[in-house]
Amino acid sequence: MGKIRTIDDLLDSLASESQRRKQEMITLNFLLDGRRKHEVKVICRSSVVLAYAHWEQFVHHAAEVYINYVDSRRLSLDKLSLNLQIVGCQRLIKNVINYKSEFGYQSQLIEQLKLKCSETVTLRYDEMKQKSNLDAESFQRICEILGIETTLWRDKYGFINDLYRTRCNIAHGELSSDSPQVEYAKEVLDFVIHGIDHFKTDIENAALNKDYLL
Repeated sequence: MGKIRTIDDLLDSLASESQRRKQEMITLNFLLDGRRKHEVKVICRSSVVLAYAHWEQFVHHAAEVYINYVDSRRLSLDKLSLNLQIVGCQRLIKNVINYKSEFGYQSQLIEQLKLKCSETVTLRYDEMKQKSNLDAESFQRICEILGIETTLWRDKYGFINDLYRTRCNIAHGELSSDSPQVEYAKEVLDFVIHGIDHFKTDIENAALNKDYLL
């Protein structure tokens, strides 16, 4: 991933990443039509695993390029929105949690919040990323980190969890009679194609509207 210094860098990265991932799912959707029964079963299983992988990786990619873009603004802690102040202080917060009895770590956090809040802060997405697996809880947390409104996403959380569970079953080699059917595979492909577009728009709006500012 190259440096994301301008809004054009951000938009270009999101556009190329989303297009590349959606194209493979469009191809899978095409392959599901007009195939022999035994071929369709394999394509259905493959479609779910690949679609989930594209969904997971795009969300993390979009989150990371957004954080990188905001970091390139070289803003001070007191200029950032609350969610990104937490990102900026994440390492200090983790030190306090992990070493509760260490007064020095507590002092560093207070110093950052009170005495150094007007200094430029470094933002790193990998310091906030707890796991790559993308169930609904993980997706919600990523949105909270970025300051993305989730109201329009919440009715999809059940489907996101079901997709995650189905992908895990297939990826771990389960050969069940309940393998995904064509209708479900197509629903997954459709969700991920539109989900990538939706999340891409969320990130673009956050950057263009400067939601990263307090």
